[in-house]
Amino acid sequence: MRPSHANIGFWLVWFTALIWSYRNSYDDPSSFFYKSRIAFNRRYSALREKQVDAYLEREIFPVAHKQRTEVQVDNEFLCIGIPSINRTTSGFLAHTVGSLVDTLTPNERNQIHIVVLLADKDPTKHFAYGKDWLFGLADDVLVYSNDSKTESKLNYKVLPHDVRGMGRSDDRVENIRLDHSVLFEACRRRDPTYFALIEDDIIASPDWFTRFKKGVIEVEQKATDAHKDWMYLRLFYSEIFMGWNNEEIFDYLKVVILGYTALIACLLLALRCRQRRHKVVLGKALHYLRLTGTYYQPLDLISAFSALIVALSLIHQPPPTLHTLPHGARNATLRLLCARPSISEPSPTEPAGFPARAAVSVPRGYDHGGLRAG
Repeated sequence: MRPSHANIGFWLVWFTALIWSYRNSYDDPSSFFYKSRIAFNRRYSALREKQVDAYLEREIFPVAHKQRTEVQVDNEFLCIGIPSINRTTSGFLAHTVGSLVDTLTPNERNQIHIVVLLADKDPTKHFAYGKDWLFGLADDVLVYSNDSKTESKLNYKVLPHDVRGMGRSDDRVENIRLDHSVLFEACRRRDPTYFALIEDDIIASPDWFTRFKKGVIEVEQKATDAHKDWMYLRLFYSEIFMGWNNEEIFDYLKVVILGYTALIACLLLALRCRQRRHKVVLGKALHYLRLTGTYYQPLDLISAFSALIVALSLIHQPPPTLHTLPHGARNATLRLLCARPSISEPSPTEPAGFPARAAVSVPRGYDHGGLRAG
């Protein structure tokens, strides 16, 4: 093949790949082709919201719900803690809790204990405060207050805002950690098998509990086989975990080096075989090697890093499974659980491929890192 023909063929393939990447990488925040204007368009989560709204209108809002009791079930499998603050735009709490319970069977619902913390310093300012539907969805409601009179009438559990007794600042990170620790402690006292910390702005897929149990079985089996304990399991996948991560730069470097080495080796082998058969001139072979090493391969790398993992994953989508989360890495690993409220949502007829936002932890330790909403 003449070098000119090779160049023409390469550019045709390269520009085709670039156009394909442009059309498929618009929703990856780390991509060169990212478009914030359309990246957050909701599809499947909007459908789930409609389903949850129908459930709330049918089962929750019209019913006067009795106050919850302290009866502990024997098979309490999962305790879910949900911190919530009042929002100025809209209230997500009903959709969050509703999407967690709307498809559960009575037996599955009995295996779950849901604790909601109205985390405002003045709980009466929270849009859900005093609403009857809150106890139709949650099992326990916690509030901060220095006056327990009103809350006791509502059967809320009242906690002092200064939960540590040593002052509480207005620092956002500190308050998030304290809110999480309050929910963790409330669930720990119930001694469930697992504890989940979920933010108040997610939408769960209809089969989240089934997929959660399958994931837990798998991670427990892997931990047993490896003779290692585990602390938390991330279930929701945020857009900030998509694309290339700085923590994995050495992995990318290894792939680049291996790719270069393998390609050059294959070309050398092919040219050597061709030279034996057709007496190819050595200078022509070296010209092809220079084209590949200094021209084709770098452009291929630019195209790949422009497309990023999101577009490349459209070619090969592995089944949902478990992977070990590297120490310090942002790349969450379990793609199991919920309808994504934003990035790369699937068609309205299919569950989300990349779950988003929140995480699951077990009550063997507490680590708020990675338990934030994306």
